[in-house]
Formats: sequence, structure tokens, C-alpha cells
Amino acid sequence: MSDAILKITDLQKWFPIHEGLLRRQVGDVKAVDGISLGLKERETIGLVGESGCGKSTLALSLLNLVPHPGHIETGRVMFQGNNVLEMNSNQLRDLRGHQISMIFQDPVAGLNPILEVGDQIVEIIMAHRNVDKREARQMAIDLLASMGLAYAPRLVRRWGTKRVVVLGLLIAAVAMLCYASDMIMSSFVGGCAVRFLFGVGLGLTSAPATESIMGSLPPSRAGVGSAINDTTRQTGGALGVAIIGSVFLASYHHYVDKAANLSAASSAALHDSVGRALELAKHLPAKQGAELVQLSRDAFVEAMRITYPIAAAFIVLAAIIAWRFLPAHGHDEFATADDEEEAREISEYEILGA
Repeated sequence: MSDAILKITDLQKWFPIHEGLLRRQVGDVKAVDGISLGLKERETIGLVGESGCGKSTLALSLLNLVPHPGHIETGRVMFQGNNVLEMNSNQLRDLRGHQISMIFQDPVAGLNPILEVGDQIVEIIMAHRNVDKREARQMAIDLLASMGLAYAPRLVRRWGTKRVVVLGLLIAAVAMLCYASDMIMSSFVGGCAVRFLFGVGLGLTSAPATESIMGSLPPSRAGVGSAINDTTRQTGGALGVAIIGSVFLASYHHYVDKAANLSAASSAALHDSVGRALELAKHLPAKQGAELVQLSRDAFVEAMRITYPIAAAFIVLAAIIAWRFLPAHGHDEFATADDEEEAREISEYEILGA
């Protein structure tokens, strides 16, 4: 196989087996054990085998991607006369995605959901081609269009992090307003839907906000940015809980104070908590107990009607601040003064229906 561009010789890729408290090695899993094959230019080879037989491990070995604790026991992977297993990080970076590419079992997971599709493709193109950002973006559009994807330019400029964060905050604000509705929350389905909506809003907010803030910083400041991001998130969360909790308690106690014909014990229980009031109601005569339960419910609902709209207003304020100050994208070392003109041209490209 002297004319083979890829030649694998006696490749053995093993994973150690550890047991016991001290994690003593007791053996190895021989995921790839003595494989030899060659591949000529324009030739196709298919590897067929049962799940777990080592097909993926062999493919990962071609790019020296098998993670720790896997190790090469012996063998060589020669590509165009160079041993891939002896290449340094710079050589591997030039090899991967340029000379040898791999389509993983879950290719969708290869895209970061909080970064624009186009930016991710452009980054790969610029890493391996001697082109500027404008040429790389046009190449990305052409690649997507060649695969039959409609609206390729629009797909390239898909949502950035700032819009995801603002959308998540607005969804959370709507959920907060729904929390204040006794009609919605008294329904099991409505309550579950509101909680799901609030969870979606928080899920859209947390990671993209961190990614946008950290991505806007130069690598030399990433450590400081991480510390500030964590500190402000925790402090802001604690402060928000304190403010909203204080508003809720003030509204609740104000409603209880207006109640008439309450015994001293019932009033003290209501001021302490709803739970204590409900516990006391079990030991009162039926009529008095029912009145105390209803009063507890009314006080709680009234406090929610006041508190949750205020919380929603705070979230909307956060969305406005995010829209004003949060970076739209991560730090882009390739940004140029021509970006605005480039965006205009891409918009024209969309309008023309290309």
C-alpha cells in the first residue's frame, strides 16, 4: 500500500480498568486491538460491527481525539507520510477539519445553540483558509445554499445571545404576571403551564447571558470576568429575593391587619405564617376554622397579586438593561469596519430571494 494516503499499522487503543478505593488498575479494555488498514485517494472503506466493538474509537484515533484515560499502546497512523499520533497541537489543528474531517454520531450537538450558525461556520473557514471575514461569510452562505437550505443568508445570521437573553426575560415576566392570576393558578393545568413557562424563560437567560458577557472579554481578562459574573449573579439573586420577599410580607400583613373579629391567637398565627394559621384552624370550631382558612387564602392571594406584577416589572427592567448593554455576540477578533456594509448586503441578498 505504498500509494495509500492513510495507513494504519497495528493500532492498539486501550482504556484502563480501575477497582477499589485506591483505584488500582486491574486490567485494560482493548477497544482497538491490532488494527491495520490502508486507504488510497478517492477510495472508500466501510467498517461494520456491533455496538461497542471499537468503530468510533478507531475513527477518533485517526485524529488523535480519544480522551483520557484512553491511550495508544502501540501502532502508527500515517497520513501523507506523517504520523498523526506524534503531531503537536498546532499540527493537529491544521489537520482536523481541513485535511481530515469527522461527522460525529450526533452532528447537531456540534453547533453551539447560543451562537449564530454563521459565526461558527465562519470560524472554521477562517481557521483553515487564507480568507478574510467577508469572504468566509460568503463561503458559509454558499455552503448552506449548496445543501438546499432555504434562506441561507438568514440562517447564517441567526439569533445572537442578546436576543435570546431578552426573550427569556420577557417570557419569565409573562410567567410572573400569570402567577398573580388566581384564575390561572387555581387550575392544575394552568399552574403547570405557568411553571413550565417560567422555567423556559430562566433556561433561555442564564447560560446565554454568561456566554455573551464572557465572550465579550479578551482572553487575558476571562478569569476576572468569571469571578465578577458569578459574584453579581449570586448577589443580585439574593437581593432580588430579599426585595420581593419584603414586598410580599408587607402586602400579606397589611391585608391581615385589616381583618376584623379575629381572636388574639388567630391574629398571631396569621401574622406568623399561613402554615401556622392552617394548623390552628384544625383545632378551632368548624365555622371559625373555615373562616381562618379562607382569610389565610385571601391574604396570600392578595399578596401575590401585588408582588408578582412588581417582580415582572423588575424582570422587564432587566430585559431593557440587557438589550441596552449586553453584547450582541461574543468577542470577535475579526470584526472590521465593513461589518455594517456587509450586513446591508446580506439583507439585500435575502430580499432578492437568492
